[in-house]
Order: sequence, then structure tokens, then C-alpha cells
Amino acid sequence: MLGSEQLRQRMECAVIEEARHQAIDAAKKRAVAQRCNVETFEALVSTAHLRPMRGIAGFRIAAGPVGKPPAPRCFAPDGSITAPAATPAVPLGGATGGKSSGDEAALRSGALFMRAWRAAPAPAERRRLLARACAAGALPRLLRLELSSRLLEELLACLGGSDAGGAAAQPAAAAAVPDAGAEEAAEQATQGQQAEQQRQQAAAVSTAAAAAAEAAPLAAAVLEAAAGAAGFAVARAGLSLQGKQQLECLQAAVKQV
Repeated sequence: MLGSEQLRQRMECAVIEEARHQAIDAAKKRAVAQRCNVETFEALVSTAHLRPMRGIAGFRIAAGPVGKPPAPRCFAPDGSITAPAATPAVPLGGATGGKSSGDEAALRSGALFMRAWRAAPAPAERRRLLARACAAGALPRLLRLELSSRLLEELLACLGGSDAGGAAAQPAAAAAVPDAGAEEAAEQATQGQQAEQQRQQAAAVSTAAAAAAEAAPLAAAVLEAAAGAAGFAVARAGLSLQGKQQLECLQAAVKQV
């Protein structure tokens, strides 16, 4: 016969083991629902039964402002707990500030890259960000899940130079016709407008081709990374007519290099 103390201990162990099994089972179901890979699944399941550390007063020991783990306890010779020496907080990435730290932060994930991309609307800043990502070899990973028609068109405009193309979209104003009722004058004015529009479109295409030739190395890396993205086919199908023309110009310039 088991004594009351032994029975109580076994009951406590059974309760703890049951809670552990429930936590692990819930973690497995959550990982399957999230469609995690094998490494993430193992990490979630192996730590599902763990609980946050608690301090002397019963409060949870929160991580520092930069996500560092709690500092270990330091003991004096008499056995009392002493506060550890304060260390200056170092930003994640090891940078001290400036544009380099912002670039390092933008290369961590696709969401951070998109935030930095939206915050730098100037073409020169965006090209610098793309060059930084290509040099680090992180652009395929950043665009794998973030590529859309809007982002693809912005990438093409940044690499191909869409400023000249915007001028071609605005037709020149037609000269005033002295006699509005004259059919011949109206026909000549219409032909003049069409010729001017064609000339502006041809100039825009040639300007875009020249800009694409200059940015061919960077364009090749960006196009390769975009082609490997999950939604490249959908993004390419959703491009505007001008975006499709810029894509063709970039692809032609890359092939010529």
C-alpha cells in the first residue's frame, strides 16, 4: 500500500507529465497548421514544455531592449547577489548608425526590406539598396515572398529610368486651328499630334534602353532574383503596358552584355 505522501508525489508527477504532453501536442498541431519546415517543427516541439524564467520577486525576467538574454547572477565572496557590470547596448547587426545600419537591418527579412524600399522613394536610394542586397547575396531571399506587380514595376522603373517614359505619356498640346470648320486643317492637326506622340514614345524607349544598358549588371541580378520569386508569373502578368516594355528593354540589355 502506498502512503499518502507517495501518492501525492505520484499525482503531482502525473499532472506535470500530462501538462507537458498537452503542451507538446498543442505545439505539434500549431506547427502543422503553420506549415513549418522540419527545423522549425523540431524547435517548436522541443521547447513547448518550457516556461519563462522568474526572478526573486516572482516577476518574469524580460529580455533587454536589444533582445539579449538575462544577465547571469553574480555572487560576492559572502554569498550575496551583486548586480553585474553594465555593458553598453550594441544595436543588432553590429553597426553604429547611419545608412549602413539601415541597410543591414533591411537585409534581415523581406518585410524590413519592403519598409526600407518604401521609405526611399528616390531612384538613387533604391538603386543603392538593391546594390547592397545583391552584394550581400540576399536579394533572392528578400523577394521570394514579397514580389508583386507593384514591386516588380517599381523595380523596373528604378533600373530602367521611368522619368523619361512619363514625359511620353503626356501628348503635346495641339496648335490652335484658325478655322475650326476646315476638315483639312483638323486632319493635319491630328496627324501632327500622332507624329509627335510617336516621336516622344520612340525617344522614351531609346532613353530607357540606354539607362538599362548602363544598369545591366545590377539589372541582371535583380531580374534573376525576381524570376526565382514565388509570385513572379502573377506579378509579370499584372504589369502595365509601360512596365512590360521596360521589362523587355531590360531583358534585351542584359542579353547584350
